[in-house]
Amino acid sequence: HRDLHKEYRRQRQMCIRDRNRTQPGLIRGLDEDFLLMQRASEPSDSGWRAFFFPMLSDEQLSQIQLFIHQDKNSSGKDKNSSRKTRFIVNLKLDNIGELQIDGRVNSVMVDLLVQTIKPLPLKLKKGMRDVFINTLERTEIDGNIVFKVRKTLDPLPINQLNGFSETSPSITDI
Repeated sequence: HRDLHKEYRRQRQMCIRDRNRTQPGLIRGLDEDFLLMQRASEPSDSGWRAFFFPMLSDEQLSQIQLFIHQDKNSSGKDKNSSRKTRFIVNLKLDNIGELQIDGRVNSVMVDLLVQTIKPLPLKLKKGMRDVFINTLERTEIDGNIVFKVRKTLDPLPINQLNGFSETSPSITDI
């Protein structure tokens, strides 16, 4: 086990060194991407934050995008009101394509809108609904889950993040 880990690290270092020789802009571009991701995770003036997680699917690297918005108008101090949070999870899966979960949460309610471009298999929808309902039953929270197929998914709030610039494409987008 230890030898495999050592070999993995050695191979990774060789790969980075070789790529740095053949693609000198790659490391600089990745540094810029990490800086942008750090800025995006800090609360912006609009209230949106973003987190990006790598995902390996069929040997292809893709990304899970998580956007979170805390409602500034809900103080949460009054016992009858609670802070409202909106989140959007966006990912692309090989077998179903792009999937977007738009959620709204407070201390008493969770609403989820699951959007796709292609219809989800009935078994998958039932499984997601069952997990959602079983989770709610263990809490004192109510909720709804709705599935919609759309021609295009709602735009993500990327332009409302700290550090966003339309003029500088990411090296990982190239």
